[in-house]
Amino acid sequence: MNSMDNPVDFIKTPKSLVEDKQVADVYTREEVKLIIEQLDGEQIELPILLMLTMGLRTGEVCGLRWKAINFKNNTISINQILVYINGQGIMFKKPKTEGSVRTIIAPTELMLKLKKRKKQHNIYKLENILEYEEIVCLNTVLTPYFEKNLIRSWYRFLDKNNMRRIRLHDLRHTHATMLILAGTDMKTVSTRLGHKDIKITMNRYSHVLEEMDKKASENISSIMFK
Repeated sequence: MNSMDNPVDFIKTPKSLVEDKQVADVYTREEVKLIIEQLDGEQIELPILLMLTMGLRTGEVCGLRWKAINFKNNTISINQILVYINGQGIMFKKPKTEGSVRTIIAPTELMLKLKKRKKQHNIYKLENILEYEEIVCLNTVLTPYFEKNLIRSWYRFLDKNNMRRIRLHDLRHTHATMLILAGTDMKTVSTRLGHKDIKITMNRYSHVLEEMDKKASENISSIMFK
C-alpha cells in the first residue's frame, strides 16, 4: 500500500474533519513548481493537478470519468460530482450550479499524465482488478477518492515533503489567482471555475485585482515620472 493512503481513509469520517469555509491561502509560483515536481509518480498526482491546473472543485475531481476527457481536443467536461453519504457510500450528483457544467481546455502536460494513467487503468482492467473502470482518480486500493480521504492524503503528502500546509480547496484558489496575475480576463477565469455569475469571481478575487491595479499605478509612475 502506498504511503499516501491508509485503510482508515476509506471509511466514514467525522464532520469535524471536513474543511470549512475560510479565508483562502494560496501558493506562490515557486511553491507550485515544487509541488508539481514532488507529485510526479504519486497516487494523488492527478487529483491535485486537476485542481491546480484546471481549478476543479474536490467533488468534480473525484467524480471525473474517462468519457468526459477528450484527448483529441485536450478538453475536460465537468458534468457531475462524487459525494460520500453516510449509510449509502459514494454517489454521483449533479454539479453545484448550472454554471458548474462546463468544458474547458487542459494543459498539454496534464493530458499526457492522464493518457499515462489511462494506459495503467487498461492494464488493471485486463488483469480483472479494476472495479471502478470509468473513474479517473482512484486511490492505491483502486477505489474512488471522496473529499475526506483526499484531504487526508493531501496533508499526508505535504507533511511527507515538508511543504507548507494549505487547504485542499485552496488549490482551486491558487489556480484562479495565478490566472488573474497572468492577465487572464475575468470572464475566462469565471468560466473555468464554473461560477454562474462573473460577479462571484470579481468579488472573490477583488484583492488580487487591487494588487494588480496597484502594480499598474507603480508601472505608469515609473514610466512617466522616473
